[in-house]
Amino acid sequence: MARISKDPEERRQELIDTAMRLFLEKGYEQTSVSNIVKEINVAQGTFYYHFKSKTDILEAVGEKFIDKIINKIQHIANRKKIDEAERLDDIIDYFSLFYNANKEIVNYIHSESNIVLHQKLGRKTLAKLLPILTKVIEEGVAKGRFNVTYPAETAEFLILAMCEMLHQPNTMTDVKRRERVRYTIEENLKRILGVKDYTFELEL
Repeated sequence: MARISKDPEERRQELIDTAMRLFLEKGYEQTSVSNIVKEINVAQGTFYYHFKSKTDILEAVGEKFIDKIINKIQHIANRKKIDEAERLDDIIDYFSLFYNANKEIVNYIHSESNIVLHQKLGRKTLAKLLPILTKVIEEGVAKGRFNVTYPAETAEFLILAMCEMLHQPNTMTDVKRRERVRYTIEENLKRILGVKDYTFELEL
């Protein structure tokens, strides 16, 4: 089959999309660079023109995951007709459900062998997510829905605390542990935000 010439950025995105699909289907460790290029009928030199290594494309896949998460969360946050507490509930639900649906790649990124990549993607996620949650909390404070003195710092605390709990190795595999984590997050969300007439019901 003849190879089709494509714009460099289009080809780069095709490599990322193909790698993402194969990582999900076969697992990261079981997917080789040759598997990726074979899927789209390009030479390995094309891969190495865009990426230094398989780890490099894993970072690009992680960034694409982040963008997908952020776009959906922004959409949820923009639903102004919905109560601020309910919007936060939905945002956290989406975040945890996305994690479960892609946990093989997420767990690999969070492994000790990938600590640098984990930290890099974590900083990018926080930088993009923080303004969105801060705005929702600020809107809740303005309406008297939340009783928070520092919305940005509160949002940062919630993000870091929930990510740390959700990413613990046994949180999603141990049913009893997952229920305790869910209840703990729900209970503390209500306390930290000063919500009196809404009960958070998360889907972990």
